[in-house]
Amino acid sequence: AAKGGGAVSASVVLFVPQQNFLFLGLTDGKIICWETDKSVSASRGKDNPSRILDDHKGGIRCMIFVEDLCQGVMFTGAADRCIKMWDLSDPRVSLPCVHSFHGHGGTVLALEYGSEMLLSSSTDGFLCIWKDQSPTRLLRFPAYSIRQKISPESRSAQQGSRQPKESW
Repeated sequence: AAKGGGAVSASVVLFVPQQNFLFLGLTDGKIICWETDKSVSASRGKDNPSRILDDHKGGIRCMIFVEDLCQGVMFTGAADRCIKMWDLSDPRVSLPCVHSFHGHGGTVLALEYGSEMLLSSSTDGFLCIWKDQSPTRLLRFPAYSIRQKISPESRSAQQGSRQPKESW
């Protein structure tokens, strides 16, 4: 059963053909992982058909895979107001959470990656732009922090202006 006594259900799915893995995000914050390469999964036997990632404390709402970052990473967003980065460079060996990003005041609803930036939106009304703030590129995984936070102004405060609020 989910937190609060409700039934657990699937909330989001991500297929990563490059790694032959399927990820299913659940409403209780867990992520179930299946290997889709039948020859490899058959050799593992029926004792371990799936793995569970349980680092999130709220329902999973979004997942994306970025192949060209750190030999493959997955970003997940959840109702715990947190974004997590998972190392998918060798998912058959391990699937560790390598970073947790905090900066939203609500459920993380969407994630997108491009131009070396991670974009996230949440029920707090903000769009966050995350950039690697590492002083050097010597770290295996980038040290992301919020570079910009954007929120649309309320209609009464706009007074004809259509510029979004920005906080640096």
